[in-house]
Order: sequence, then C-alpha cells, then structure tokens
Amino acid sequence: MTSPSIGAQSSNSTNSSGDPSSDHDAERLAYNARIAELREAEYPMLKDQIYLDHAATTVPSASLLAAFAKDMTSKLFGNPHSLGSASSQTSSMCCDNVRLKVLRLFGADPAAFDVVFVANATAGIKLVAEAMACQPHGGFRYWYHRDSHTSLVGVREMAMQGVSCLEDDAAVEDWICSGTERGSGDEVCGLFAYPAQSNMNGRRLPLSWCGSIRSTNGGICTLLDAAGLVSTSPLDLSDIQTAPDFTVMSFYKMFGFPDLGALIIKKDAGRIFEARRYFGGGTVETVACGGNHEWHFKKDTTLHESLEDGTLPISSIRALDLAIDNHERLFGSFSDISRHTGFLVSTAYTQLEALRHSNGSPVCTIYNDRTDMDNRGPVIALNLLDASGDYVSLQEVQKLASINNVHLRTGNLCNPGGVSHALGMDAKDLMENYSVGLRCSSDRDILNGKPTGVVRLSFGAMSTLADVNQFLTFVKDSFVENTPIDNEDSMVMDHDTNTNFCITSLVVYPIKSCGGYLVPPDTPWMVRSEGLAWDREWCLVHQGTQVALNQKRFPMLALFKPQLDLPQNLLHVQWIGTTTDKVSNTISIPLTLDIRLFREASVASVLSCARTSCTERARPLIYSALEITNFFSAHLDMPVYLARLPPKNHLPLSDEKGILACHFVSGENPQDMPGSFPTPPPSPLRFQSEDELETRQSPGSLANESPILVLFLPSLDRVNALLPEKTEQISPESFRGNIVLGALDVHRKQTDEMSKTLPLRLIEDGLTTLEIYNESSMAWKQPFKLNLMAPCRRCQMVAIDQNTAMRKPEVFAHIAKVRRSNGGVWFGVHAAVDKDDNDYRHELGLVVRVGDRVRGS
Repeated sequence: MTSPSIGAQSSNSTNSSGDPSSDHDAERLAYNARIAELREAEYPMLKDQIYLDHAATTVPSASLLAAFAKDMTSKLFGNPHSLGSASSQTSSMCCDNVRLKVLRLFGADPAAFDVVFVANATAGIKLVAEAMACQPHGGFRYWYHRDSHTSLVGVREMAMQGVSCLEDDAAVEDWICSGTERGSGDEVCGLFAYPAQSNMNGRRLPLSWCGSIRSTNGGICTLLDAAGLVSTSPLDLSDIQTAPDFTVMSFYKMFGFPDLGALIIKKDAGRIFEARRYFGGGTVETVACGGNHEWHFKKDTTLHESLEDGTLPISSIRALDLAIDNHERLFGSFSDISRHTGFLVSTAYTQLEALRHSNGSPVCTIYNDRTDMDNRGPVIALNLLDASGDYVSLQEVQKLASINNVHLRTGNLCNPGGVSHALGMDAKDLMENYSVGLRCSSDRDILNGKPTGVVRLSFGAMSTLADVNQFLTFVKDSFVENTPIDNEDSMVMDHDTNTNFCITSLVVYPIKSCGGYLVPPDTPWMVRSEGLAWDREWCLVHQGTQVALNQKRFPMLALFKPQLDLPQNLLHVQWIGTTTDKVSNTISIPLTLDIRLFREASVASVLSCARTSCTERARPLIYSALEITNFFSAHLDMPVYLARLPPKNHLPLSDEKGILACHFVSGENPQDMPGSFPTPPPSPLRFQSEDELETRQSPGSLANESPILVLFLPSLDRVNALLPEKTEQISPESFRGNIVLGALDVHRKQTDEMSKTLPLRLIEDGLTTLEIYNESSMAWKQPFKLNLMAPCRRCQMVAIDQNTAMRKPEVFAHIAKVRRSNGGVWFGVHAAVDKDDNDYRHELGLVVRVGDRVRGS
C-alpha cells in the first residue's frame, strides 16, 4: 500500500483558540485528515496507542525502515578509512553528501559551517565542553539558562573559571546588555548555553541572543541546544552573524530513526578544538609511538575530520539521508509540521484547562503560559488534581496511562531548573527531598503535599486530533470525579468494635511475582515475623542485571504455578503458557538446602533488592543446575536464574551429608510446621509515618513491603458493587493477598450517603489489629495478633489476569476511581505479627488455617 504524501501548505497563520469549528481551522483540519490517512500505512505501531512522548523520541515511518532495509541489502558500504576500495568510496561519498544535506536543511552555508556526526545532542555538548576545558589560562567561564536540559547543566562541572545560572530571560537580557566580564582576564574563554525550546513545557527562547552576544560580548562562544525545537519546527542558520557558534540536535527526535546526532560548528569558532588533547582513529595524519618519540599530527583539512574519533556510523548516516527525504515527502516542510502540531497543542491546552470536577474545582494545573501559546512547541507540562485540590501521584498517572496504552513522560524530565521553578522548589527543598529518599524515577513523587515532578505531553508530526481526544477521554474516565466528595478523612470509617471474620483462604507465593499456592483447607500453616511459611523465598533473577524480575514488568511470570509438595520435600513448578519444544512444562525442585544444588560462586552473587523496590539487601543463592535455569529461561524467552533466599540470609553450613536439614514435613505439632526463616527473628516492622503510609521489607524476605497482605472479601464486594453493568467482577486473585477474610458478623455504620462517597470507605480502614483464634492459639490461653500496618498501595499489577497474564486495564482503572487518596490507590492491608503481644516463645507456635475465626478491632 502506498501512503499518501503531503505537500507544502501555504498558510502561515495560527489559531490558539483551540476551536476546530472556526473557519480559520479548516486548513488545519484538512492537513490533520491527511495525516490520519497516511498514519494507517506508515505508522502501524501506533494502532490502538496514544503516543504523547515525541519530545523524548518520535516514531519512524514504515516506508523509511523499508527503504533503509532495501538500501542496506542492495549496496555495499565499507569503512571510510579503508581508502581505495569501492565500498569505502561509497561510504565516504555518502557521508559528504549527508553533511551537505544537513546543512541545507537548516539553511547553513557550507563555507561557514561544518557538521560533526555524534551519538546524540548530549555527545555534541560534551565534545564542546571538553574542548573548552582544555583552553589555556585556566579553562573557561560558563553561563547557562535555568530552563536548560540536564546535559547543558552538567557542563558547569568543567568550568573552572566560574559558573552563572541565569534565572530567566530578563536576566539573560540584562547580562547581554551589561557586557559582563568574561572572567579573571581578557584571555579567559567564555561559553553561554541555552535551549532553543524548553523540553519541559515547550517554551521557545529567543534565537536572537546568539547574535547579541556576538556583538556585545566578543570572545564568548554560544551553544544552542536545538534538539527540542527542530523535532517539529524549522531552524534557520542562514545569517552567519546571528547564528550560534555550536548547535546540537538528535535526529531520532526529528525522524524516529536513525539514533544519531549532530554538532553544527561555525567554522570561525572551531579554534577552540585546537587545544583538544585526545585523538582517536581517523583524526590524525601521523603518530609516533615508543621511546622518546611520542608525537602526532592532527588532520586539519576540515573540522569534522579532526573531531570524529573512530569509524563513522555509516549505516546510520545513510539512514539519515533517507530519513530527510522521506520526512519531507510525508509531511511537507517543518513549517507545515509546526503549524499542525501547534494546532494540536492549542486544542489540547484549551480542553484540559476547561476540565472540572463535579464540585467545580480544576482537574489540571498547567505550567504553560496561556498568553504565549503562539510561541511554544507542541508540549504541555501539567499536574493532575483530585476534587479536593490535592495532587494526584505521578506514579498513579503513569500506572493508569500504561494500562490504557497512553505513552507520556513524568518526573523532572531532565530539566531540573525548569521543573523546580514551575513547582516552586528551591535548592533547600530539593536537598530535603533527596534526604528522605527522592531519586530520579522514584515512586516518592509527592512530598509535603507537593509534587516532585510533572506530567509531560508532547506531540509530533504524525500526531492527530484523535490523540488529543483519546487522551482527554482517558483523563475524564480516570481522574475527573463526578461523585460528591466527603470533606472528612475518607480513609477512616466508624464501625462497631464487634467485627468478626473467618479465614476463607491462605495463599503463599513461593517464587516472587509468580503464581500463588493455595494452602489446603485442612493444613495448619506457620506464620512468623517474616510472613507465612515459604512465602517469597525464591525469585527469578536476570542473568545480566542480577535484578529480580517482577510481574509489573513481566506479566508472563503469572503463568508459573508453584505447588509445595511437603511430604516429598519438593517444589513443583508448572508452566501453563504456550508450550515449547525446548523444555518440559513442569519441573521439581528440592526444598532442602543441599549446598550441591547451588553455584560455588554464590557468595559473590549479591542481588540488590533495593533496585526492585525492596529496602534491604538480600544475598540469595543461585541454582547451578542447567535444567532449572533452562526451564525458566526458555519459557520466559530471556536469560534468568532461579535464586533462593536462604534461611539465615547467609550460606548454609553443611553437615556430614552436605545438607542443611531445616525443612520438615507438615504435621499437627506447630513446631514441626515447614518454613525457612531467620533465627532469632528480626525486630518488628515499622513504617516511617502514617501520612506517607510506608512499610519496610522484612529482613530475610523477598517481600516488597510487608510480611503479610490481608484482603477483606466484604470490601471487595463493595468495590464490585460499583462496577458498571455487565462488567466482569474483580476476583481476589487480582490482589495477590496472603490471608483472605470473609465476613461472619460485620456491624458497620453505613448510610446511603456514605455509599456515594469517594474515595470508597471500607471496613479495614478503621481496623488496627486482627486477633486470630484457633486450637493452637487457645493452647496458649489467648489469640495471637496481627498488626494492620498500612493500606496497600496498588499498581497496574492488579490488572494482570493471574491465569492468562493478559492485562485488564479496567480493573486498575476502577480501583483507582473508587479508592484514590493521599496520592495513591489503595486496597488490602499490610500486616505483621504483633511481637509486643506475642513473645518469642509464643511465636514459635503461631499457625493459621482456613476456617480460623478472626476478630478485628
């Protein structure tokens, strides 16, 4: 199928009203319709996806990839350094032609500019910074705009003569007009850097600054980060006097492919590279090595020859050649693309700004200036608010977006100055946030009631109004509250103290993030500070990263179904997914800690659970049997090990037979219950504050947050009762609880008005303790207690069907609708043994079984 092409559009006018019914927008709607038509053939990967992360990378067209594949299989490209061969000459000619094409794309005169191919914009920035640092008289002084990308901010670490962060545009104008001194002496070099377009909110900064600096601050070089701007807009470098000395960009942001960048250098500024010390292959004419003869002569014919270390990425350069032509054929000029994406972002901005909850409060805080919408790139930075005005957690936005096939960016966006300013944070706030655990990509995204980052939407050439409308539908369905909100604390519910339950099921998850094992109803099961016996004692570890897999990233883990065969002392694992001829669908693993089962190098095999959300460091043993490794690796189609956390969190000491006898066949005697736990037990679990609702991982466990997760079936019934008609009921398995409680005699004060209140109030919200009654506890003359520690913050993992590994986005979306509070979505309760009430001697005999009575208070 041949995709339609779009020629250049004649109109240069824009409309920021966002009203698609106006006459002015007729041309924009026609262009949008043609984009939607070509998108079906050219961008099949976008089908059923809402891709709004073009500022990070845009999407390559099918025709570009097809043309590249055809070109690579029909022509022979050699190494340009292999002089004389036809394939080498083909590559050299290609590189020369593409350099010229890049310069012409930006209106740059080849007589005044040169192009150096680099990995990306950051690599180009680093190349300039390293050259500046090598300048005589102590290096250079550095000025940068606050809205700079992290890669520009990082240059300051190499500026030995001083650094100045210019807080806003006015500060830059004042600095230019004042003719600021360049440093400690006239011979000290200076560099001013800034983005042409903020990668946070799309605000475009004046391109005239480079010319002004050139005329008023002679000797100061200018570095323009054009990566954001040129992704959807033209850049004109035709005026040599006003053009920046150095311009960097990343072509994957423009075309989606190839992964390549460029540093465009004004030739009269190339002098700074003369002090560059390093040289690589292809950048020198002659090199002498050995003895006292250590010298070399650099290539000096062109700038790019002296700066492109090593062999050029010829395939990527050829792909760029094809990408430039293909992009123009599909979309017309970058001016056409700019008008189109400007129309989309204006429409999105207007509708997002108008969104309201049922009580009239806004749904979004938008960090774009409405008065300046005509001078912005197609980017919107925002945060979502609930009906009470509290910020919605970025993690919840990301989770709901993920399961609804919405692709966007959250966090500080590698724009530390811009995001901090938008959120009203200063250096002190950032230090306090860091001290309490905030990190890049951290899930601690609301601190002291304030967000630590933003949500970014960004549009590209192939975006359409359908993307805007579908995103708005997503926001309305997921975040707009149309139900009255109770002003009281919605996470607390009054109830009578006589709240009686029974245990309807017990589930352990022997292998972290894999399927659960349903404890037989007539089997007593040990419970101690570390949780239920055998719960999360194993995990699957990626062989390369040494990080434990989790079901959030790898839903297929749910298809491993473990079964504990205690009489035979075996863990049976069945794979219920698609069969493979490589390995069997079942495997049996001994429960004993025979040291011969594990790798000899297991002492050095340290798995940092902190990298997978745990807070403790575990030292698991890696199974050495290839049969075990192949079983899990083949079914997951990735290289993994099966690892086990040993009982005392260290290597077992063998007896004469080489076996540590720490497992027993189950029996009625509680002391004979099987289990593998540290001894003596660790101190009781604590969480830092009730506001943050945090828990910590138990030492000696692979549990993420707490030893035990308790689910209340009456609460699930209330959640299911609010599901839309004809919607499949949510099962308890979705929440992967350990102890599931059904109601015997639950007395609650509940009115019709409360049932209409969101977040939904559930019986466990007012409970702090569970007392469990059974024959074993009565032998001690008293029940044993579980402390209910904090609600469980849910993620998109609840949307994974535990029997098919298929995602059901409506499950998490519904939970998020009815149980969102304090920046999170909550269902189920974390619990741990109350060791203040149950002394250590008592704890040795703690067991539970299906049918035990439980009293909540």
